[in-house]
Amino acid sequence: MARTRHLAPPDGALQHVVVVGGTGPGWEHFSDDAWRRRVRSFAAALSELGVPWLTLRPVTQTLSGADEERFVQRMAHVLSGEVTRDGIVCRPVIGGPNAGVTALVSPQADGQVRFAAALDRLRRQGVCSEDVDEDLLVATLLAPSGREPDLVVVLGPPTRLPASLVWELAYAELVFLDLAWDELDAAHLQLAVDDYRRRDRRFGGVDS
Repeated sequence: MARTRHLAPPDGALQHVVVVGGTGPGWEHFSDDAWRRRVRSFAAALSELGVPWLTLRPVTQTLSGADEERFVQRMAHVLSGEVTRDGIVCRPVIGGPNAGVTALVSPQADGQVRFAAALDRLRRQGVCSEDVDEDLLVATLLAPSGREPDLVVVLGPPTRLPASLVWELAYAELVFLDLAWDELDAAHLQLAVDDYRRRDRRFGGVDS
């Protein structure tokens, strides 16, 4: 399936930021207060920049089925969020001068599993393979935002791409921060956004 670029915002506005860091077990051991502070501080920083969507995913090690279910239910309570098929959605996390930020906290660390699950959902809905195009796949795979990320912030060295993202890496700008999950704060996220804004986006292309 050929990828296109039409999902990029025409004015270059930053619409969707994905932060990938830590492991499933590491997320599980992150305290409730730490989760509240992290999600709210990230959302506050992005709200000031007019960014409406934030997604958090681990780099590796999805929790086992029972542990993942417990984590999802715990986060739904901690973040006052809605449990969806892909994680916990908080909408909006915080308001501001703009419409506010909607956050998705998803513990699934295997991008291939997510991709296969999206195709299976379409099959169960009765969608024929001939009718599956890029728009429909993006809407299913990246729900509830329904749009590809503009910026992916990866915690760790730039020698390894996160296994939790497969589709999203094609056109997003990548910023690597050599930090541990528990070290990341809103100031680091703002630095990543500043880096993004200095770039000339090519959406997977290369310099001529």
